[in-house]
Amino acid sequence: MIRRADASALRLDLQDLRLFEAVAEAGALSKGAARVHLSPAAASERLRHLEERLGKPLFYRASDGLTLNLAGESFLRHARLVLQQIARAREDLAALDDESIGHLRIFANTSAVTEFMPGILGAFMSRRPSVTIDLVERPLRDVLRGVLDGAVDFGIIASNAEPAEVQSIHFATDRMVVVAPADHALGAVRPLNYEESLAYPQVGLEEGSSHGAFMREVTPALPAGPRTRIQLRSFEALCRMVSAGVGVGVVPESAALRYQKAMPLVLYPLQDAWALRERRVVALDFKALPACGQLLIEEIRESFADR
Repeated sequence: MIRRADASALRLDLQDLRLFEAVAEAGALSKGAARVHLSPAAASERLRHLEERLGKPLFYRASDGLTLNLAGESFLRHARLVLQQIARAREDLAALDDESIGHLRIFANTSAVTEFMPGILGAFMSRRPSVTIDLVERPLRDVLRGVLDGAVDFGIIASNAEPAEVQSIHFATDRMVVVAPADHALGAVRPLNYEESLAYPQVGLEEGSSHGAFMREVTPALPAGPRTRIQLRSFEALCRMVSAGVGVGVVPESAALRYQKAMPLVLYPLQDAWALRERRVVALDFKALPACGQLLIEEIRESFADR
């Protein structure tokens, strides 16, 4: 006797679903069992337990074979949907091993988003037309939170300390510098601490940037905060304002060196402990990333190998 099923306790086995589908299509227990590599006795036992869990018989049983009853026909539709979904899931997971396709979501700091990642991504994606990427600027805390919450595949940060809760790969070292016009009074101050630069009007990045958030974390500990004359959206715009004599500003040395080639700027490396910035890629588990993500991280590392 088959008892009425308790839906809350129903547990379905994929092997049972495959067996049920095979027997339903073959119309005979032995033929269906052979398709899924089971003995007729083992197959019969599995079907009996399946019907007990469902609380209904699924077949009309006769000497010449098995025929689906109304409940069996209904359950076959659901079984096939489940098996199709499992097959598609396996295909999708297998696709993650193909470095030429995929979608990546990345949180990164200001210098990554505006300075070096566009060039790296341009070359990377031009060779892989089926790869799509979301690159979003976020401050350090949000990058780490996004990685921990699984909201992003990986993040790019610049930090003095190696984060403890995530895996990280160091790929470059940068230092914060003060940029000033060529004839600025700071020329006589060497070495330079950030507090000394605050005697002059400042040019900064807008509050929504990760660089702006970082500088706001640094300044509260100082007796006098910066006299910010203007806030801009990029390091290039900041350096242009500095070269025009609006004030001085703090930027990563790598960015300052690039803009110095086209603008009359002088760079003053900061001696503050926080000014040394270690660039890292962070993720929950690098081995679990899709193939295209792992390859992109390798290209980021290689792009800085000779610098």
